[in-house]
Amino acid sequence: MLRDEPVATPERSGNSSVLPETSDEASVPEALPESGIAWVGGYNYIVAQEFDGQASQEAESARLFLSENEVPAAVVRLRSGKLATVVLEGFNLKEPTQRRRADLLKEKVARLGSKYFSAGGRYKLEGYFAAYKSGAWE
Repeated sequence: MLRDEPVATPERSGNSSVLPETSDEASVPEALPESGIAWVGGYNYIVAQEFDGQASQEAESARLFLSENEVPAAVVRLRSGKLATVVLEGFNLKEPTQRRRADLLKEKVARLGSKYFSAGGRYKLEGYFAAYKSGAWE
């Protein structure tokens, strides 16, 4: 189940050198599943963070940060119209070995999210699991 509200704070000051630079919002593409990413139906993926549908710069910044820290991710648009930064590796959570790997990766996303937030990011990237079924996120 998708959460409705992102974890956000007012504008933060401090050292933001850890955060990746992003270009203007108009140049951030919508990385929808149809863009060539091979999402596996029935698998669960880590949604690092949801964003307002107009927050493409913030979603892309989170994606870049995760990718630069060895967690490849994409920005997708949810049925609700919100954007989400989703980790590319999917898991069959019913399989114990995959569940353990998924939990470890989710913990890594949360640790990176704390680092991202401490460096001036507006979101904590706490992450949760969402299933990809019939071409949509659930």
